[in-house]
Amino acid sequence: MVKTFHDVNRPAPSEPAADPAIRTFHDQAPKPAAPAAAGPAAMFPAGATSTTPAAPQGTAPAAAAAQAAAAVQTFHHLPAREAAPRPVPPRVLFADRAVTAEAIDAQWREATRAALADCDCADFTPDDPTLQRIRMMAAEIRFDDAVYQTRYASDVAETLRQLQDELARKIGDGAIGRLQAASRRMLEIVRGIDLDALDSHSVSGRLADWWKGRDARRAALRAEFEAAGGAIEREIAGTRADLAALGQRLAEFGTLYARNETVFELLTVHLAAAHLRLRQTEAELPARRAALAGVTDPFARQAVDALEDAAAQWRRKLDNLRLLRHTTLLTLPQLRLTQRNLHATLNRFGDMIDVLLPAWKQQFITALALPESDDGSLFDRLVEIQASLRKPMEELFK
Repeated sequence: MVKTFHDVNRPAPSEPAADPAIRTFHDQAPKPAAPAAAGPAAMFPAGATSTTPAAPQGTAPAAAAAQAAAAVQTFHHLPAREAAPRPVPPRVLFADRAVTAEAIDAQWREATRAALADCDCADFTPDDPTLQRIRMMAAEIRFDDAVYQTRYASDVAETLRQLQDELARKIGDGAIGRLQAASRRMLEIVRGIDLDALDSHSVSGRLADWWKGRDARRAALRAEFEAAGGAIEREIAGTRADLAALGQRLAEFGTLYARNETVFELLTVHLAAAHLRLRQTEAELPARRAALAGVTDPFARQAVDALEDAAAQWRRKLDNLRLLRHTTLLTLPQLRLTQRNLHATLNRFGDMIDVLLPAWKQQFITALALPESDDGSLFDRLVEIQASLRKPMEELFK
């Protein structure tokens, strides 16, 4: 027997009475008992009509039950719902998009290279980033803006002017001229040493031989040599500052060359971009002019006239950019030639003060210190030493 909460005993009378305002499940009326299981006929009261068709007499009980079950509608007859789409996981933006060389299509590459050839820039081979920069610059050009057209590439032209001025200052400051002047003075000092007193075949040599003795002649020559050496040392000391400045300038010429290359590339990019934009506008102008047939709007005609005038101004701008680019191109070998000449001058001067003059002094002193040598052989030896120094010093001025 199944017991429900209706069979729970009420509280005993001895327990305190509950508050009448509080209702519990004990105060609820008992629910009627569920009807016993019955067939389909018992589910309808007497006199009610069932929606289930009555089984014909003589039908088997199993067939009648199947017919009754078929009349019952359930959720199984409904069509199945489609499965919800699976969420797509997030991915990196532009992950399937190339942003380097592949982003530039072949048609644009060919158009840009053709533009470079048309504007006399065939000597420039652009890489993919440069092609992309030309493309972006051409798209950003405000073609009919007079102020924009005037200022176009003006910063690049100013950079070129500053570079030319800096190059002129570095070449024309006179440091190389001061080095050459000091070298000439040192050469005159070396030539001023009189060796004829040791030549027995010369008049001065015979007079010195009659008037002075052998030791006196050599002592006078040694004193003259020491005075010449002191004068040469003072000349060398005066060139130290110029040598240091020229050494620094030699490194700066490499920087100037790199800057000039950058200016050359920038001018090429500006020239190619403007040429592309001009060619595009010139291709559109005939159609825009033909579209004015029968148009009485003066502003429409003025717009086309202004566009044609802007095209003429851009052609003039392109001519100026070509001239600037050619100037930059000529500056490149000039920088290399100046750098090479400066390098050669510094090397020759450094060889003279670091190698030739110390060797000359040592050989001269050694020749004068040989007691067993006669004046004739000493004279020949000193003449040879002098010639070994004069020849490279004279080459310094070529």
